[in-house]
Amino acid sequence: MGRANAIMAGMAKPFSHAELKLLANYIASLPGDLKTVPESRFR
Repeated sequence: MGRANAIMAGMAKPFSHAELKLLANYIASLPGDLKTVPESRFR
């Protein structure tokens, strides 16, 4: 999953680990029904 997926790899590759965490936190803060599930390997 994640970076092993060709499409996601292309989207995520330009970003650092810290940037991806910031982006995920921002998306999680948006109003709506979208939910994020923390995974220990990304902490």
